[in-house]
Amino acid sequence: MRNLFVLLLSICTAFSALPSCTNGSSGDFSVTENITPEEARTAALKDPEAPLFAGFILLEKGKDDAAEICFEAAAGLSRKKDGRLKTDSRLQKKIPFLIKAAAFSELCSLAEKKSREAPESIPYENLLLFKRIVEGREKAFYSGMEDVSLHPTMFSVASTDLEAAALRTETAGIEAGNESTEADIKKIQSLVLDKLYEDAAEILFNLIAKDTAAKEALLSSRQILSACGRALLYSQTNPEISLETLEKLKETLESTGETGKSAPEAEYMLTFYMSRLYSKIPGGKEISVKLMESSVFIAPTEHDSDMSVWYLLDTARSEGDRALLAEIEKQIQYWKNPSAFSDILSSLITSLTAAKDTEALARLEAFLPRNVPAEIRERIAYINAVFHPEDSPARRERLETLYSGAVTPYYKAMAAAGLDISADLKLTDPFGEAGPSTATGEESAFNEKTKGLFRDQAENLIQGTLRWNMPEKAVAFFRAFPYAGFESIKNTAEEFTRRGFYSDAVRLVSASLSSMPHETRKHHTARNEVAELLNPRPWRNIVADAVAEFGDGKLLSEDLVYALIKQESLFNPDAVSYAGASGLTQIMDATAEEIAGKLQTEEYDIFLPEYNIKFGTFYLSEMLRRLDGKLIPALCAYNAGISRVREWLKVFNPREDSYGLFLEAIPYDETRNYAKNIFTFMNYYSALYDD
Repeated sequence: MRNLFVLLLSICTAFSALPSCTNGSSGDFSVTENITPEEARTAALKDPEAPLFAGFILLEKGKDDAAEICFEAAAGLSRKKDGRLKTDSRLQKKIPFLIKAAAFSELCSLAEKKSREAPESIPYENLLLFKRIVEGREKAFYSGMEDVSLHPTMFSVASTDLEAAALRTETAGIEAGNESTEADIKKIQSLVLDKLYEDAAEILFNLIAKDTAAKEALLSSRQILSACGRALLYSQTNPEISLETLEKLKETLESTGETGKSAPEAEYMLTFYMSRLYSKIPGGKEISVKLMESSVFIAPTEHDSDMSVWYLLDTARSEGDRALLAEIEKQIQYWKNPSAFSDILSSLITSLTAAKDTEALARLEAFLPRNVPAEIRERIAYINAVFHPEDSPARRERLETLYSGAVTPYYKAMAAAGLDISADLKLTDPFGEAGPSTATGEESAFNEKTKGLFRDQAENLIQGTLRWNMPEKAVAFFRAFPYAGFESIKNTAEEFTRRGFYSDAVRLVSASLSSMPHETRKHHTARNEVAELLNPRPWRNIVADAVAEFGDGKLLSEDLVYALIKQESLFNPDAVSYAGASGLTQIMDATAEEIAGKLQTEEYDIFLPEYNIKFGTFYLSEMLRRLDGKLIPALCAYNAGISRVREWLKVFNPREDSYGLFLEAIPYDETRNYAKNIFTFMNYYSALYDD
């Protein structure tokens, strides 16, 4: 067998001429499919990057076992003959930490996957080793990093995968007939993890019938109580029987004399799930509400408190818009994180707009706190402005205020449209005022020393996606390890663009920018070269020809077509939606056939830009024509179908100047956000490229 390192280099060379390793032929993988741990170790010692990327290639080919061997070597682990793993001192010293971390995360993901298929095949000692790594207790893995403060969420996904794998493996290892309390609890958790709620509830009922020690064991952790609560809530068991089970647990908790002191989580969890079960019982709504109101005050965390308030609002929602409005006004004083209620607020605003209930909308705007998400705050301000007559001084004044202060690009653009001025979005932060999230990395994720230590490693890892023609991995690496400098990110994205990886370039730059504080991000997005990376214009001749052929010199423009492509496929010609729509403009096969007939095109390939852009532009022009040149209804029709849009138009019956209100009244979040995005992107293209 040839040396793996040589083989991997040959694979890499073969890929260099391909647009993407996931789309091109990778050659014969028969050798790597039978790779041995020693061959992977040899490759890692020569080039630590090689087994990591080889593992990704093998995953793409469905060769999980071979990929696992590669990831083990890249993580600095050696496999014994019996399948058990240990840290390898030579590999640990040789391999950069972020390569080890990336490979280790993949190992945890594979362990979770294997635990669903064959949990008994995973050596439990390996899971214990993984657990020590996640907890930072495996010193060899962190060699040379004694003074480094690791981000607590660096391995958060891996930790979740690992917990699931361990639970399934432990359950599979429980001997038949073992009905100990500990074994039963693990079975309950494992069954709930796999959504087998009926089986979990049956074991729980048997446990409750046992002694007090069994009930105390069920109260011992939040995770166990959560599994029990979900088993009772989602099984088909009579809710009254499930409530009796929770009542018995509550009695046990109260008998310890520690309620509200050492057992606040248990008290909260029991109250929360009892409330939800009462809501399933005829006539139990009043008790359900009282229990949920009680849970707000005993919630051990702010997240728990917000969750309880959310369910109170959700209950009120079933009674109508005005009831929900009153409940929001009542509960708003208890909100900890207003963004937790964005979905409730958004649905209420949509419903009130559709009903043209201007009084309720004004009332909602008046009592909403200033710290609600900007998009919610600006949405309701825009709606209340546009409900005024077109020539009203109040309307113009409110739109001027919104335009000058808006941080949401869509509402800045809509305010400009209402004022009949051009919206210059070049200096607008396309991400709004939101700060960085833990998913993409906060500034505080690592201290300055740690960020400096990992910057070069993070940049090398992302640049490695170029060497291996795997640009789709760049964003995943950045989100896991957000320590690369922005200039390095920008340079890598520019190379992606030169190679035709437009989608990956946009996603990488977006991920980097979204990890920054608002003010820092505004500085970068105002730069033309950054804005052009976010809003590229590939296939210029094709787009221009399509607009010239199907446009009427008015609404249909290159800016609009590029905005459509960005929203539909993010410039990925090979994109396929879950519904089967294909290519840059996401055309369904049946629609493509119909368009081809109208354009008298006998042969076409919907994935080729020259056909897809032409077909998509034609279809958009048809929507504009059939909807009297109204842009917003036409965009909605492209997404949701013209018949549905015509029904919405009949229900809302917008004024000539209020198609923005029509969009706000659409009951489909997907279609509403779709049209908003395209309108915003179109304005960005206009501000960036038009004279």
